[in-house]
Amino acid sequence: MAAAGLAGAGAVLFQLGRPRVERYCKPKIERLRIYDAVAGPLVHAKVYVIDDEAVVGSTNFTVTGLRHNVEGLAFLNGKGLADCIVLKIASLNGEGIEIPFERAITG
Repeated sequence: MAAAGLAGAGAVLFQLGRPRVERYCKPKIERLRIYDAVAGPLVHAKVYVIDDEAVVGSTNFTVTGLRHNVEGLAFLNGKGLADCIVLKIASLNGEGIEIPFERAITG
């Protein structure tokens, strides 16, 4: 399941072009932390924070999610808001198990 989501993200990164991916995306992807919920309510919303910007919505990074489904995303800009989102996510981390990136993409 995680591989499908990352495959869709790969499609988006491919559209950016290799030089831009190498320069801007790869360093952030290498620091990606993925958590699997083990208890408590399921957070189904997708939240992505990069530097001072955040994207919040329902879109899955899959071909279907990006090209075929009717989804919603809100692009939020501002360090204070991005920091608030990061703190909220950090407060949830104790309720999940961190999955190494390599394991997430291989299943």
